[in-house]
Amino acid sequence: MRKGELTRKEIEQQPSVWSSALVETGERKEEVKHLPIEPEEAIFYGSGSSHYSALSASMVYQELTGVRSRGTPPSEIFLFPRPFTVPEEILVFPISRSGTTTETIEATTEFVNNHDAYSIGFTCHPDSDLAETVDFCISIEDAREESVVQTKSFTSMLIALQRTTSTMGENEKFFKSLEKLPAKAKKVIRKSYDIVEDMVDEDGFHHFVFLGGGPLYGIAMESMLKMEEMVLEHTEGYHPLEYRHGPKSMIDDGTLITLYASDLGVEYEEDLLRELKNLGATLFVVSENGGMRGMSDYSLELESGLDEFARAPLCVIPAQVMGLEFALNEGVNPDSPRHLQGVVKLGKGEK
Repeated sequence: MRKGELTRKEIEQQPSVWSSALVETGERKEEVKHLPIEPEEAIFYGSGSSHYSALSASMVYQELTGVRSRGTPPSEIFLFPRPFTVPEEILVFPISRSGTTTETIEATTEFVNNHDAYSIGFTCHPDSDLAETVDFCISIEDAREESVVQTKSFTSMLIALQRTTSTMGENEKFFKSLEKLPAKAKKVIRKSYDIVEDMVDEDGFHHFVFLGGGPLYGIAMESMLKMEEMVLEHTEGYHPLEYRHGPKSMIDDGTLITLYASDLGVEYEEDLLRELKNLGATLFVVSENGGMRGMSDYSLELESGLDEFARAPLCVIPAQVMGLEFALNEGVNPDSPRHLQGVVKLGKGEK
């Protein structure tokens, strides 16, 4: 099997798998409407890529429901439980591709045993430990992966989270708008390959940075992880304006900075791009309509007709393709990065 064959296949399967996620959440919609809880707080958690989907989904949930929400790694919950001890009802969203991640199971058990919590799990494996632990489980079986790195599982579970939270927020317009995503993904995948081919041809990049705010911060961090684990190069992720506060000192002519442009922060982000360009960075802007095209070296327009809370799954596709193609250019196999495995299970005392 050729290097990267599994990852490429799974990137390109996303439109069809997203459709499966839409069908699954559509079929569970009435159940979600009648869940036996009126939460005063929601906590989203997962490890690795699932942590970054939690960050994005928690922003969507709070935007659509008005209920206080946060995303956190699951290890924080069972290692430092006091900040998560609250008197009111809690809704928790554990996320795990395999459904067997030790930290996620431990955190869910912590909530079930010690809090008035209701748990909704998201996984790709309906017969997993997570599915048996939670009160309610949504499983996207078509998103199962052979590659170690997450691509279609990340985006598909994020879409499932978006649809579920929009049902809880009684936002039918948002729920329906997500049905545009599969068709848009086909175009974004094609555009991404074309743009990334030019990036790889330019060569010389050794430092990658991803910037995104609001619901796109989790996307920036997942993009960082994709490049770091597949390409094995120095990669960072930040909120856009935070990059000024120290990290910009690392910019040189081998730095490629990707900005996931928002709707709400456009004026500040444009000013940031000017500064980063003057410092010598190469800029790639992923935006809805190309309004910053003249300010960047590379530009990808999503043309989704969706706001930043809904279009988040589309935004990560260019980074998935970047990870794949830059890895292959370096002779690295992105299907099985060094030191990594598809599932992380820990025993007490293990590192």
